[in-house]
Amino acid sequence: LNNYDFKEPGEERVFTILKNLSDDCRVWYEVVLGVRSRKPDFLVLDPKRGVIILEVKDWGKSTILAASPTEFRIKSSQGRHADVKNPIRKCKVYVDEASENLELESILVGKHDKLIFPIGYFSVFPNLSEEEFVELGLEKYLEKDHIIFQKEVRNQTLFIKRFYNDFQELKEPLSADMQLAIRRR
Repeated sequence: LNNYDFKEPGEERVFTILKNLSDDCRVWYEVVLGVRSRKPDFLVLDPKRGVIILEVKDWGKSTILAASPTEFRIKSSQGRHADVKNPIRKCKVYVDEASENLELESILVGKHDKLIFPIGYFSVFPNLSEEEFVELGLEKYLEKDHIIFQKEVRNQTLFIKRFYNDFQELKEPLSADMQLAIRRR
């Protein structure tokens, strides 16, 4: 990733942090997944941990008007209301899409034709604190262990620690051929 026109300031902040992951990591912004052309904000290939998908939402406490298991009602910067897909559900769709696509590469699958590495995910909220998350009752609709909050986005050390702590190292890092197969897809 070099010069991108990020849609939201939060995406640019997250990208600045992702550039500081270990040198063997690869980061893609809005990479197209599969035949349905879904585009997560970021996809990270970490040969020691697998694939991690990040969906960044610049929503703050005053932006989130309502939430449900399937969608959120948010207030746009122009003051209009919009119904958007629940970001965790969106991440899970990306994970399924990436899995389906990567499982087509025989080098990446093991027993029962399942991937030999995990695909993890986070919804990142650069403008929402953990306290506001609880105050809004969002734990009913978003899995807290898949959320990166404002505090972590503002502190690169906390972000990277959280990022690495949530994904265990693989017994064997992904080989160069495996990484190439992932990049091909």
